[in-house]
Amino acid sequence: MSVITISIEAEIEKKLRDLALGRYGNRKGSIGKTLTEAINILAGSGKEGTAEERLMRHAEIGFHLGRINSKN
Repeated sequence: MSVITISIEAEIEKKLRDLALGRYGNRKGSIGKTLTEAINILAGSGKEGTAEERLMRHAEIGFHLGRINSKN
């Protein structure tokens, strides 16, 4: 594991933190996991395969669809 220090705009930082929170919750390492996932997607952007393969990868990861409010 390595440590990298970067500078990003405040708006991008907010988006990154929101993505990490939605995907992995408020756990230690969630920002690193989110960045790792994004880099892997970018690194494979010429080799993503067919639309079906991309869809299956997304299905395995899952989608955050928000919360269901059952209170009426």
